[in-house]
Amino acid sequence: MISDWKSMIAEGKTAKVITQLMAQLEAIDEQDYLNDVISISARQQRLKKDVMGEMITGETARISQNKINNALLFTLDELDDDDILTKETETEAEAEAAKDLPPIENIASLDELKDRAKSTLELLEYLRKEETMTVPGKGLFALQKQIEQAEKDLEEAKDKIKNFSQ
Repeated sequence: MISDWKSMIAEGKTAKVITQLMAQLEAIDEQDYLNDVISISARQQRLKKDVMGEMITGETARISQNKINNALLFTLDELDDDDILTKETETEAEAEAAKDLPPIENIASLDELKDRAKSTLELLEYLRKEETMTVPGKGLFALQKQIEQAEKDLEEAKDKIKNFSQ
């Protein structure tokens, strides 16, 4: 992920990197780095307004953009060094564990069904959050298929819980 963002910066897609990085940091509630990126974002927005308003020259704009890029690259290096974005969250661990769960039709206990529905709902919330941060392509398609399957599993669990009570 970090190497992809660095490539995007090299391609001149700094604003897109800032947006994606802020979303990722918000998702994992990493406030210290988020504040750094918000500050970089503010500098990027201010530069954009100055360029659009012809308040600065092309050379000054290039220098300012390079400073913003360097600050962003430095932040990405710090995130990489601290393994902030590679740490597995509890929800990601639950998603991995969910792959090994028995099929819903094999669950006989009402409490187990309720637990399964709850964990499936948490997985679905996580996947939907990930979907908003995923760039279109193969990864997004796979994520959408996981969401569809989780929605199907949740409905199946709800139906079985409803029928269990009758």
